Amino acid sequence: MWVSIVLEDFRGLWRSIARHGRPPEGRLGSRAVPPEDVIAQQGGRLLELAWDPPRIVSETRLPTPAGFDRVGDALWVASAWTDSVTVIEGESQRQESHPLLSDAHGLEADEEGVLVACAGSDAVIDLVTGWRWHAQGETRDVLGEPLERRENYRGHRTPTLKRALHLNSAIRHQGRVLATSLHRGAVVSLEEEGSVPVLEGLAVPHGLRPDGEGLLLCESRRGRVLTLDSSVRVTGHQGALRWVQDADRSPDGRLFALDVPDLGRPDRAPSRVVELSSGEALELPEGWRPHTIRAWHA
Repeated sequence: MWVSIVLEDFRGLWRSIARHGRPPEGRLGSRAVPPEDVIAQQGGRLLELAWDPPRIVSETRLPTPAGFDRVGDALWVASAWTDSVTVIEGESQRQESHPLLSDAHGLEADEEGVLVACAGSDAVIDLVTGWRWHAQGETRDVLGEPLERRENYRGHRTPTLKRALHLNSAIRHQGRVLATSLHRGAVVSLEEEGSVPVLEGLAVPHGLRPDGEGLLLCESRRGRVLTLDSSVRVTGHQGALRWVQDADRSPDGRLFALDVPDLGRPDRAPSRVVELSSGEALELPEGWRPHTIRAWHA
């Protein structure tokens, strides 16, 4: 099992964001980007975990690693704040980039390519095929101000509240690309004319992922993992956690989730990796904020 640690000083980052003022009632996000010196302190690492008992087996230092997946024998790891994807194969590493890579969140490999959800640019790109969807049909950010669109986001940071959708995960499903939109509280289908909601009323969705014939979806603010059928209808839920950042099912059927401090109400309790059926958990060091979990084994 693997977990990415995108932030190593989450409370310090949160304090720097809070100084710019809280978001409007009912909204989540920052009015300004964190100072570069705060970003530089975040570090990051990719952990390999074992369970029975829960423990960290190994770690690889990487810059703010976020979504990741396996592509053949390689690991592709998106970075939230360096506008790049690191490809790790054996002892070697190389970098992939794209003009729309900004605040990369989810990364999902399938038989067609590698989809990356870019929250900072309101985009989803395929690093293999070149397919892209970029805020189509959107003209205003979540606060109602004119949306600033660029062709190249490298080196440019966009505050969360200056985004229209904040797309944080994306997958191919039944011939279309589905993505989770934090700002819309919805799973949306990315169409030529714009984003079309297929499941709404969600409390800060993250982590859309295939699960057999259906899907898994994290309803982060309600602290639970939803199971969806192939028609993207909710069939059940598990968990009573603080904020579920991501979840995945291991080959033996166990469901693992990342339980982290709420983005709006950070606390001193550490982040945890939790097996939901038993409640068994692995606590992570103070300040670490895990981002993505892949339960390829347990």
